[in-house]
Amino acid sequence: GQGDACDTDDDNDGVLDGADNCPLDANPAQTDTDGDGLGDACDTDDDNDGVLDGVDNCPLDANPAQIDTDGDGLGDVCDPDDDNDGVLDGVDNCPLDANPAQIDTDGDGIGDVCDLDDDNDGVDDGSDCAPLDASASAPPGEVANLLLANLGPTQLSWDSLGAGFDYDVAGGLLSELRTDADSSSAECLQDDVGALTWDDLRADPAAGDGYYYLLRGQNVCGVGTYGFASAGGERLPTLACP
Repeated sequence: GQGDACDTDDDNDGVLDGADNCPLDANPAQTDTDGDGLGDACDTDDDNDGVLDGVDNCPLDANPAQIDTDGDGLGDVCDPDDDNDGVLDGVDNCPLDANPAQIDTDGDGIGDVCDLDDDNDGVDDGSDCAPLDASASAPPGEVANLLLANLGPTQLSWDSLGAGFDYDVAGGLLSELRTDADSSSAECLQDDVGALTWDDLRADPAAGDGYYYLLRGQNVCGVGTYGFASAGGERLPTLACP
């Protein structure tokens, strides 16, 4: 029955008007989220971010940009699952990209959907022909240092291109090489050699003739080259390994 002019607690919340941060709005807890002296009950912008509470997607957390990654009406700063994939942000390995399976190929703590290098081989996925295989990122180059040794059978050896490579051995007769003036008559001798050596178990060629050899590498990204002739053209056997 007391008018505001003589009532020391106009909102009857137990806090006297002189100390009440919302004297006309009941707020016994005196909550003032942004600490601006206006209690939340009467403050039209509780987080003081410039966006009024009625249209603020996080009215108690300052977010002037109003970013809402998953478009669920909750701003990212107050949404416990920003990408709405069912995995809470605190344990989500891609909190802004939906990935409920949480696949992390390289185990680096960043899920594949937001990891720029899924296999952690130093080549970004966009430039990696095998983005989930750390053993390969590009088709192989030319194999170096092919050597022959007379160990009963002729043994070929060569430098490694690295892990994850196999090798194809092709070759032909020197007499055909002279006649053709190129290696087009070479044929596949062994496909998919997994080692860095190969033994040629064929019988010796006819007297006055000999064998020549070509080698290329291959990996999950494709096959390399058998090399290039002195004139610059690539050596392309007609019967190359598959």
